Amino acid sequence: MVETMTPRQRMTLANNLNSPDAFNTQFLKRFPYWGKQKEVCRALMDGKKTILVPSGNATGKSWMTAGLALWYLTTRPESVIVTTAPTFDQLSNVLWRAIWGAWNKLPVPLFAARTTRAPLLIENQTLGGYCIGISSSTVEAASGHHAENLLVLIDEASGVEADRIEALNSLNPSQVLMIGNPLVPDGIFYERCQRQVFDPHPDTELIRIRSDQTPPVLAGVQRSKTGLADLDFLDRARRDYGEGSAWWLSHVEAQFPDSVEGQLFDVAWLDTAIYGKPPERREGDTWMAVDIAAGRGGDSSVILVRDRMGIMDIFSSNTIPVPELAVKAVAMARKYEVKADHCIFDGTGIGETFGSLLAGLGLVDAVKFLGGRGNSRQYENWRAASYFNLRRRLNPAVSPRPFHIGQEYGQRLRRELLATTFELTNKDKSKIVAKDDIVARIGSSPDWADSLSMTFSFADSL
Repeated sequence: MVETMTPRQRMTLANNLNSPDAFNTQFLKRFPYWGKQKEVCRALMDGKKTILVPSGNATGKSWMTAGLALWYLTTRPESVIVTTAPTFDQLSNVLWRAIWGAWNKLPVPLFAARTTRAPLLIENQTLGGYCIGISSSTVEAASGHHAENLLVLIDEASGVEADRIEALNSLNPSQVLMIGNPLVPDGIFYERCQRQVFDPHPDTELIRIRSDQTPPVLAGVQRSKTGLADLDFLDRARRDYGEGSAWWLSHVEAQFPDSVEGQLFDVAWLDTAIYGKPPERREGDTWMAVDIAAGRGGDSSVILVRDRMGIMDIFSSNTIPVPELAVKAVAMARKYEVKADHCIFDGTGIGETFGSLLAGLGLVDAVKFLGGRGNSRQYENWRAASYFNLRRRLNPAVSPRPFHIGQEYGQRLRRELLATTFELTNKDKSKIVAKDDIVARIGSSPDWADSLSMTFSFADSL
């Protein structure tokens, strides 16, 4: 792109286009903003000092924010836009990906510019000013950015640390836009939203954008072409999390949940699994999990075997020594023809060398389960991912063929699974509540539930 706007185009922009909505359609040449997005535009155009936007998923929030950043930079001489998000990945691959996407598709350059990817920067060399991305939580990273027209854009605001928000406040911004899923009832984003609900301030605007109120949903569209939430999205959210869950409240209704916890398993699912008709035949590969306890009368060591249709056998003991547990595990693996890479054992703590014991008995290549580890954008760790795989298998909306638990195992598993809830972190990841919290609820460790979930450690184990 070698040419920028003509003087006539720039006069039109300056005199007649002081509107983010019109700028979006006439200069960025993008789809028009929809109802709630237009409310955000009006609040910014009206000069509201603080704009709070708790938003559900698939509402176009990053796409909208990108357009607002370019509008502000183009229409206000020597303006500064400081953007941030909880992580560099979120900032670069979500918000700035949307900014670059709009920038690179401009039919006519808006101004002479200098752009860099490190740091994330668009500099307006015609009117002065720049838009920059800051991901570090240190005060130093945010210092030095000052201007009469200074806009701070905080994406996924629930997950941004308080010290970074305070550092951005120290810049004395003209306006602040905080947007994102309302994940947890804590933190600055939560406090500001609640304050505006109970003690509204004229310089602050609270705009809630629900996923179930997007144009495709209201029009009854099953699958949207624009990427906005549609009926398919709502159906998946119901199946995966359930209406009224903490996830549903924050990601669909754009409400801060009263509690960070959500129910992982529905009572009806468990009753169907326990009291339903047993499968007529076994199907699929067999999987085995070994949850290892110290063998001194405390928690139980558990060996659980299952196939695609349900639990086949459970061995449990709170006194068996670890070497004897290995012998028992190898015997059960041979009895039920479990492949070595379908045997999963708890490799933390006392189980760290359990794999060597199994290998010495001829069961080589068993999988070491490290529940506290993992690198997922959706789950806090491997333990959470495994439990959510189990949830999908028990959910009849996702897996219509029932999974059979059997009444001889049902009472204990039912108690443990119902006590196992999940919570959302401020990084928007699902995690299973701490085992100590479960013990406090039911008076015992959820060893059977942990073992069952471990057999769902991999996607192909469903």
